[in-house]
Amino acid sequence: MGISLREILSALSHCSSSLAYLEVSGNILDIESGTPSLVMTNLVVVDVGETALILLMHVAAPDLEELILRDRRGTEDNSLLLLSAFLSYPAYAGDHRLQRLTLDKLWVHDTELLLRCLEQLKGLRELRIESSSQYNFLTWDDAMLDRLTCTENQMPLLPELSKLVLRFWQHRLLQMIEDPLRAMLESRKTSRVCASCNVYGAPLVSGRI
Repeated sequence: MGISLREILSALSHCSSSLAYLEVSGNILDIESGTPSLVMTNLVVVDVGETALILLMHVAAPDLEELILRDRRGTEDNSLLLLSAFLSYPAYAGDHRLQRLTLDKLWVHDTELLLRCLEQLKGLRELRIESSSQYNFLTWDDAMLDRLTCTENQMPLLPELSKLVLRFWQHRLLQMIEDPLRAMLESRKTSRVCASCNVYGAPLVSGRI
């Protein structure tokens, strides 16, 4: 059982200028069918999961403040490609107001694509990444933490970041990134200027689920 993508978009079209919070998960049918895109002018929070992630290809929200992406299917998918398409929608015109991003159990294996997505979110204040008990959805490497680290001659990724939450089921994943993580935190301990860019001090909340 499920609902078609066309039916969901038809329903959303009737509240495109009034809906402020959108949460959709579960089984969406006919996701390959040709459907128009909607601009939701009042939407501030989007929470989508599983096959509902396809909505990222069909909905734009210029004033969005929080985006939550969830996927507990345990399969490799195109979640990051959908996020990239969502962030590149012409309605944003390069001006993203997104302040909070959550990646909950997504299969994020392409760090470079994730970095390209985050590069578009210069005003992001909170980044939350969570893994599951059975699958390691995030491939961390030094490049990710290096881009978040402040240096004198390079503008860091997410300069306004004030909260970073990392939750891994396996403690060894945190141990693997312990040194570069500590260096990144030390560089952001206090607000400073890096490459002529004001950078906020960023606390870290990390732990085991």
